[in-house]
Amino acid sequence: MADIPEVLFVCTHNAGRSQMAAALLDHQAAGRVHVTSAGSQPANRLNPAVVAAMAEVGLDISREFPKPPSAPSGTTSPAASSNCSPAW
Repeated sequence: MADIPEVLFVCTHNAGRSQMAAALLDHQAAGRVHVTSAGSQPANRLNPAVVAAMAEVGLDISREFPKPPSAPSGTTSPAASSNCSPAW
C-alpha cells in the first residue's frame, strides 16, 4: 500500500481560507491526499460566510472547527501552505 501524501493548510485563525483550501483539495483529491487545516491562533468558530460560500459550491464544512496544528499522522512531514501572512 502506497503512502498517502499529507497537506496542511495553515492560517492564523483557521476560520476561513485554510478551511476552504482544505475542503476544496479534499474534494478534488478524492482520498488520494490526507488534507488537514490548522491555525496558529484558532478562532472560536468558522466564519459563517465561509460555510455559506462552500455550501454554494456543494461542499458542507459546517461540522468543521478551528484547530491548532498537530503532529502529522504519517511518518513523513506534510507539505504545508500558509494562506495568510503571518500565520506563524
